[in-house]
Amino acid sequence: MSLTSAATLATLDKNRPATDHRSGGGRGVTQPAITVLVRVMEESGLVERKGDPSDKRVTLVCLTEAGASYVRTRRQTGVDAYAR
Repeated sequence: MSLTSAATLATLDKNRPATDHRSGGGRGVTQPAITVLVRVMEESGLVERKGDPSDKRVTLVCLTEAGASYVRTRRQTGVDAYAR
């Protein structure tokens, strides 16, 4: 998984749900690139898109359980590596 993908998942874990644009986490990623990234992660089962109940024009990006599990595992791996 690319660092951008992992960072996007971490951003969604902290700020869920988010719009496609906000899911980039301010990392200088263009809107078209985020759209493609979200589509690929959606196809991989890591995120899902949902309509915003308060604004039907907005699509929200949410972590799936698989996406949340990936973020937890990656964080724990970092903690374990630091502890060693």
